[in-house]
Amino acid sequence: MRKLKDLYYQIRFYIKYNLSISKLKLVWYTMKSDNFDYCFLLRLEQLKMKEMVDYFKKVRWIDTSAILRELKWCISLIDIITEETPITSFDVIPDEEYEKLKEYDKASTWKIFGKNYKTTLLKHVNTKNAHRFTDEDWIDRYPDELYKLKAINLYHKIRTYKMETWWD
Repeated sequence: MRKLKDLYYQIRFYIKYNLSISKLKLVWYTMKSDNFDYCFLLRLEQLKMKEMVDYFKKVRWIDTSAILRELKWCISLIDIITEETPITSFDVIPDEEYEKLKEYDKASTWKIFGKNYKTTLLKHVNTKNAHRFTDEDWIDRYPDELYKLKAINLYHKIRTYKMETWWD
């Protein structure tokens, strides 16, 4: 009976001090999602980074402003990479406007299931330095992909050079 009582108090202690809502979200996400793409791993990292942000907001014995800033950057970059943050918008346009735009700009017009769509960028993308991220020439026509490549590059640079300082 004594061992059972000790086990009960160990479980109770663990639940009280180690189990949090963010950890339950992490477990729930791993249980319900398909783990066959890179977005799965990035979202796991994002959930863990959100938990780290909550932790570093509570810490008062060190200055954590730089760490919080870098973690928030990484969280927003993961949103861009996994396409949670919209980069382009699709608008339905009439046939006359579609014919004019089709001749002028083929990359921003689409015909899907008989409807005409025009894509517009919601963010400004600097295409002058595209050669640093890819050698392909199609990047000028699809700046949303360049935006995503830049976000991936910046995210990995932050993780490479700053992740060790988050826990030193």
